[in-house]
Formats: sequence, structure tokens, C-alpha cells
Amino acid sequence: MKTPTQTNQTPGGLPYKWTVMIVVIFGLFMPILDTTIVNIAIPRLQSDFGAPLNSVQWVATGYTLAEGMATPLTPFLSELLGLKRFYLIGVAGFALCSALCGLAWSLPALIIFRLLQGAVGASLIPLSLTLIYCIHPGHHHCGYRPDLADPHTSTTKGDSKISAHRIVALS
Repeated sequence: MKTPTQTNQTPGGLPYKWTVMIVVIFGLFMPILDTTIVNIAIPRLQSDFGAPLNSVQWVATGYTLAEGMATPLTPFLSELLGLKRFYLIGVAGFALCSALCGLAWSLPALIIFRLLQGAVGASLIPLSLTLIYCIHPGHHHCGYRPDLADPHTSTTKGDSKISAHRIVALS
């Protein structure tokens, strides 16, 4: 009796790793787009809240500071929760904080929501890159050359250009 073999394809026919890749890229795109939009909207925020520029700039600065403080927690939390779960929590939290930013009734509320958004979204970029690396093993990476990864099989021993793979292999 034959048993059905499991395929790594989604119902639409696209391989699972490419479906994951598309989802991860959208998650990676969110914080980048958000930062750009806020930087462009600073003059509008200034007029809407009737606040001076040095107060409105905290909307962007607070996000960057919170992101910088929370990013080092990414490896610990991804080990604790798992990559997929932590990534999904990050995307959902970022979306929720984005909605709160859109509903902000005052400049201090917007700054607080942006601080939360920066802290929650800090892990999205490193997690996205980690997930992409995990679903596309070594030989799929741009510029990967197996002959440079192993110093014993390299044909470019006299070459002055040494790849990162070869440096790791030598250490």
C-alpha cells in the first residue's frame, strides 16, 4: 500500500519556503516604511498638534532609542519563545502599536505609542533576516562559493580577496 508523500507546498502550489519568504519580507518592510512615513510627516504633526519642532522630533527619536535598546533582547527572546512565535508576536504588536499611533489624541500619547512601537518592532529586522537564513540554507545565499568555504579545496589561495566563509573556515 502506498502512503501519500508530504510535499512542502502551500495549496496554491508555491513551495512553503517561498511563502514564508514573502510573509517575512512584508514584515521586514513594515518598520522601514513606518520610519520613512514618520520622518516625512513631522511638519504635518507639528501643525496638527501645534507643537514646536524640538517636541515633535521626539516621535522619531523616541522610536529609534526604544528600538536600539530593545534590539539586543532579540536573541534571548527568540530562544525563549521560538523564532516563528516571536516573529508573529512582533508583527502583531507592531501592527497594534501602529494603530495606537494613528489614534493618538495628543503629542505625548503619540510619543509613548512610538516608544512602544520601537520596542516591539525592534526584533522584526533581525528576526526577518534570521528566518530568511533558516529557510534558505548555505548554497542559496548570494555569493556563496563552496570552494572558498573549505580552505583545503580552494583554487584561489593566492588571491587577495578572501571571503567571510573562508575566514570562518580558517579560524
